[in-house]
Amino acid sequence: MDLSQFQAFVAIARLGSISSSAVELGYSQSAVSRQLQGLEREMGAELVRRSARGVRLTARGRALLPHAQDIVAAWEAARADVSGTTERTRLRIGTFPAAMAALVAPALGELERVRPDLVVGIRQEPSPKLRSAVAAGELDGALVMEREAEPHLRGLRAESVVIDEMVVIVPHGHEAFGTPTRARLADFEGETWVEAPGRSERVLRGAAARAGFTPGRIRPAPDLAAKVAFVAAGLGVAMVPALALAPQRADLGVLRLADPPQRGVNWLTRADRDPGQLADVLAAFASVQASRDGAPTANSAG
Repeated sequence: MDLSQFQAFVAIARLGSISSSAVELGYSQSAVSRQLQGLEREMGAELVRRSARGVRLTARGRALLPHAQDIVAAWEAARADVSGTTERTRLRIGTFPAAMAALVAPALGELERVRPDLVVGIRQEPSPKLRSAVAAGELDGALVMEREAEPHLRGLRAESVVIDEMVVIVPHGHEAFGTPTRARLADFEGETWVEAPGRSERVLRGAAARAGFTPGRIRPAPDLAAKVAFVAAGLGVAMVPALALAPQRADLGVLRLADPPQRGVNWLTRADRDPGQLADVLAAFASVQASRDGAPTANSAG
């Protein structure tokens, strides 16, 4: 039995997800699963039950949880005492999936250079869950997709990080690949669209309606990563947030739109929190976004 097993168990109990716990702890999902399985073997009991909606504690898991929390807390206190005069600041940051690779990961690299005293834990969730976690004090701050009147949400403060445009991506060899001007969404009226069901499809249909057409064939994809992969494989075209795209992909054409749908990405904190405590985090996001604005993107229309 080792400490990492208790740390994994406590994170799973709090987040209700093995994948989210892996992101927060900095392990692979399989490593966290092994840690949980090892703890269950040591305790001789099933501690969690898995389902399509995540994981939940069994009765024996609930009995173990307070003891596991005490063990983890005691270790963290001991480590702080042994570290002596070295003061470290622990932050809990949330992000929605599309911002992880583009903003959060490079911002953590920036913070590692300028603020090595910061220890940052990451939680990845949809924006509504992140808002609730910030309001409850479970997170120090979170990157969220803007919603109407967000700055006026009770008890929360929102600061703009980036205005993200939707772009159309096409496969290599498509007639629009490498087009040097902004495209019109209506130019793709007859295309097969690759789209994820739910909110993402509603955004596409709304934008198409404003452009004067209804998408014909829609090929479903389970998530954003699958959408990009399907387009690269020549299965259709897709409308995606520019924030979610890595630069310099030779297998995709990225076409900026003449009148693109946009969404704001905000840094959300509690209004009663001193903004100076998180100023370096916000500055790191701004630095990363400035670098993205200045970086060339392969096969993009300008």
